[in-house]
Amino acid sequence: MFLLNKELRIKKAAAEELCKVKNELDEILTLIGNIEANYQHIDNNDLIESNIYELNSLRAKYKYLFKEAKELGELLKGTTIKTATKEKNTNEKEESGIIWDIIST
Repeated sequence: MFLLNKELRIKKAAAEELCKVKNELDEILTLIGNIEANYQHIDNNDLIESNIYELNSLRAKYKYLFKEAKELGELLKGTTIKTATKEKNTNEKEESGIIWDIIST
């Protein structure tokens, strides 16, 4: 029983971390998209070089986080994850990003 609870706690922590990593990956993709969209409007060589370095940095961070997400996904393989949702005033559901239940299959 104790080992099962410990395993569930580990999986819950991994699921919460995976949620954070996925959010970071989404943010990085948005930043990369913004930089690439504005790239054609820059005519200063220093700013162009700065954008290239920033893109390379974001791509390296994305690659690192993607590997981390893949490892967390392997840890959670065979696990069903339920996320909590809360109602907004406009009756739209918003994902809270908090993992409430992990059901081992």
